[in-house]
Amino acid sequence: MNVDKFQLAEEVLRLRLTMLAVNEANRSKRFTIPIHLALGHEAIAVAVAQTKKPGDNLLLSHRNIHYNIAHQPDSQKVYSEYALTEQGQGQGRFGSMNLVNPDQGLIYTSSILGNNLCVASGVAMGSSARGEDAVTYVVTGDGAMEEGAFYESCLMMKSMNVPVVLIVENNGWSMYTQIHERRCEIDVEKYGEALGIPYAKLQGNDVVQYAEKLTEIRQHALDNKTPYIVEVNIYTLGDFWTENKPNAPSRLINYHHGVAPKISNVRWPELEENNNDPIHVLCNRFSKEELQISANKMHQELSGVFQ
Repeated sequence: MNVDKFQLAEEVLRLRLTMLAVNEANRSKRFTIPIHLALGHEAIAVAVAQTKKPGDNLLLSHRNIHYNIAHQPDSQKVYSEYALTEQGQGQGRFGSMNLVNPDQGLIYTSSILGNNLCVASGVAMGSSARGEDAVTYVVTGDGAMEEGAFYESCLMMKSMNVPVVLIVENNGWSMYTQIHERRCEIDVEKYGEALGIPYAKLQGNDVVQYAEKLTEIRQHALDNKTPYIVEVNIYTLGDFWTENKPNAPSRLINYHHGVAPKISNVRWPELEENNNDPIHVLCNRFSKEELQISANKMHQELSGVFQ
């Protein structure tokens, strides 16, 4: 992987600071559309953007803000799209849950759970039929794994021998319900094994490690003409406990979409002092002082955009 590692760190910072600014703008009711933040998901989005090659395609689901920012250096275009103006990335036509960026290979985004998996199968088949030396990336979540489209798409991808990197962002939540509250565990590795699909798990939120591993995975998928399942353990930051009341015990809430009520826009954007937070993990590789200089500069630049 021929990339500046500190550049990866700065991209993680840029994604976090942009989402915090979006959160503040949303708190001020500047947007009229539902927006799904992805605080804590930055490392995988940056790694995907850095390891995709020209000609590769990326298909996303409803929680896509981090991938869109990672593929759009001009934050104003994302902000304007959420405000539904003509200056937006999609001229105000797509909003948040269907936002695309074809110039950067981000060709399809769907708000329908699991829908992008089916489309990714067709995109990969078309790319293969044209003899393109390219890989199709598709991002889904632990909720979509419960859909028939997940199994059927994996089956078709494998049967057609097409190179796909299928990323499962597993944050443990489906809307406001945790996995253990709604279903049994799903062993994704055995799921793939049943179809002869290789599997890898990424955890720890180290953007450098993620980029290095995804580079290997992309090449394996391309060389062997096979889909490859990548499960990423992620924690969506910003959840909170409700107040204890009579007959209503305190409950952990993941806000799912809209404003993250307990999060504010700060110059040093670390939200948790543990490995759930990719910003905290950056400090294991780089000087916090050096990162702070970059964060301050980005914070100032974004302040001029999100007004």
